[in-house]
Amino acid sequence: MRCRPPSASTKTFTEAYGKLNLDGDFGSQAWSDNVGIRLVRRSLASTGNLIAANGSVTPTTVNRDDSEALPSAVVRMELSPA
Repeated sequence: MRCRPPSASTKTFTEAYGKLNLDGDFGSQAWSDNVGIRLVRRSLASTGNLIAANGSVTPTTVNRDDSEALPSAVVRMELSPA
């Protein structure tokens, strides 16, 4: 049986980011903020060898695909005039 290289892997990342800036007045106090979201999609494939107790080797590939949404928010308010 032919063994594969011990640590072959491939990975692909796809990302997108959106951000919205806002500002205004709350009474006599100025405020500003921004909110955003980052979307990340990962596709990973890792290839290696499984070695059994009897010494037999089985080439194996493990795949993982997942996505995450990472939000962010910042708010700023002026407490005294500039």
